[in-house]
Amino acid sequence: RIDKRNSIFSKRQAIRFPHYRKGNIHYGGTTPNMVDMIPDDEVGVVLQLKTQKEAERLLGECHFFSEVDPFNLSNKVEGWVWTKPDHRYGALFITSINGIPTHQFILATPKLHYPFDRAGRYNFPSAQRIEVYTKLDGTNCFQFRYIRPDGQRFISYKTRLRPFLQDGGRWGNFLSWWKELLGTYPNIPKLWNYNPNVTGFSYEIFGAINKHLIEYPFPLKAALLFGVGKDGNIVPPSEIDAGDVPTTRLESVITRDYVASYEQAQLDMDG
Repeated sequence: RIDKRNSIFSKRQAIRFPHYRKGNIHYGGTTPNMVDMIPDDEVGVVLQLKTQKEAERLLGECHFFSEVDPFNLSNKVEGWVWTKPDHRYGALFITSINGIPTHQFILATPKLHYPFDRAGRYNFPSAQRIEVYTKLDGTNCFQFRYIRPDGQRFISYKTRLRPFLQDGGRWGNFLSWWKELLGTYPNIPKLWNYNPNVTGFSYEIFGAINKHLIEYPFPLKAALLFGVGKDGNIVPPSEIDAGDVPTTRLESVITRDYVASYEQAQLDMDG
């Protein structure tokens, strides 16, 4: 992330849409403090959307979902998941819970960009400090909150392009694995107690049973990658009180000569 204070290798994901009013949209299960991209006079239309064509006209690239929350079985949640690989990647726009209309916009794990383009040209934003963290080889899991229309708040978890974790998919039994990890790290749901300015937490699920390119010598672990702040910014582990919840490892801090330092870090890891 790279920003003017400290960073890992990807840009701060700040989003603001000053040409729209705030309306009555919950962001990350909190009082709205960010302008949503849905105009007030179209929110009612969005709540009634059922066709992909109409949704994409108003929301952009997305798909509809209607599922029971596996962590809160009394809640059937409907809405849209953003699929465009930008700051809204995997974000949820919840339009009803148990058949009762609502409108809650929840940012999730955004698409993080490399500090260079496909041709290898570097494009580092201005920064005072860059934090370099270990890139773990697994599956992303995002922890978020939403509010039922009766005012009760719920915690749940999702992979990148789905509203909730599930078992039996093509890539793995992420629901069962995460429930096991919650037993290993029981303080994960309590992180909001110590980090009230964070609206959600992004984790990596990795290990031998979640096979990717790296062969890990243990069955299953989780590590906190970063948080998402109230204005959509990325909050690195160095700014999160994680307690006994493990985080990805801070490898180095760079304060000058970004390109040479980045290339040297690549050589060190390859060696």
